[in-house]
Amino acid sequence: MTWLAYSPEHAARVWTAEIEAGRRIVWTPAADKERARQFGLNAERLALDILSIRGHVVVPGGYADHHDIVANGARIEVKAARWGRHGAYRFNMRKSDADLYLLACCDDAEVLAWFIVPAAALNGQKIIGIWAADPRHHRGQWAAYLEAWEIADQVIARGGGWPQQLTLSI
Repeated sequence: MTWLAYSPEHAARVWTAEIEAGRRIVWTPAADKERARQFGLNAERLALDILSIRGHVVVPGGYADHHDIVANGARIEVKAARWGRHGAYRFNMRKSDADLYLLACCDDAEVLAWFIVPAAALNGQKIIGIWAADPRHHRGQWAAYLEAWEIADQVIARGGGWPQQLTLSI
């Protein structure tokens, strides 16, 4: 398996080329499982790029990992949700084992807002709801984490507190 490390320079080049070409990330409607998976992968790719542009060296997590990104040993889980029939952007936090959660509130074409939530703030909560059609106007429990990228910077700088298996090359 090949692992890709996204450097800040690489991400900046990719995004500059996309902007100059007049393109933006298009979200795939989640009509079936494959499309739903692609919807989540789009959010993960965008998170990789954002963190890289912020100066972090990030690596996508493995298929069997309970996190999507690793940066300086910090495990990062990316969740994406659309406005749902329950009147909220709902994020399922079950089966997640991460130091930081990046929650993307999306419409069909773009991310409307990011909520940057450290694991300590969850207190065992299994579902997070953002109860505002425009997530930038959310005033609930998670409002303090709206676009709080400095929290991501702090968690990544601190690194992960979990054991890692190192590869031995001979």
